[in-house]
Order: sequence, then structure tokens, then C-alpha cells
Amino acid sequence: MAALKDIERGFYLDITANDPVRDSIGKAFFDKSRHGINLEPVAQWLEQLQAERFPARKFVLPDIVSFLRSDANL
Repeated sequence: MAALKDIERGFYLDITANDPVRDSIGKAFFDKSRHGINLEPVAQWLEQLQAERFPARKFVLPDIVSFLRSDANL
């Protein structure tokens, strides 16, 4: 965040976010009240991310990604 300290507003896209706390760039943005999208294909990390930052929300994107993966294997 030091490189972006002079930018007051912004949007982030965190792809393969991994651990939602440790070494998380997405968390640094989230803690600064920035808005963005976290894309996490690994169920373990997605569950932790959802519990850490969005406990009241239900994500449906993993279901869509799973569907697309199964369709691609046909």
C-alpha cells in the first residue's frame, strides 16, 4: 500500500487471493475501505476469505466456476 498511499479511491481485483490475512494485498485494500473483487478457486482459501471478510454474504461464483470446469472437460 505504500506505493499507492497518495491514491484516495480505487478498485482492486485480487486473483488467487490465498490466505485472507497473511501477506494479503486484498486485505490491505479492504482495510483501507477500498472496494474490489477477490477470485479464489481453492475451496479452503475461499472459505477462510468468506469467514474473515464477508460472513453475511453468500457467494455463487465458485458454483459457476465448477460448472465451467466440468463443461470444459467434456
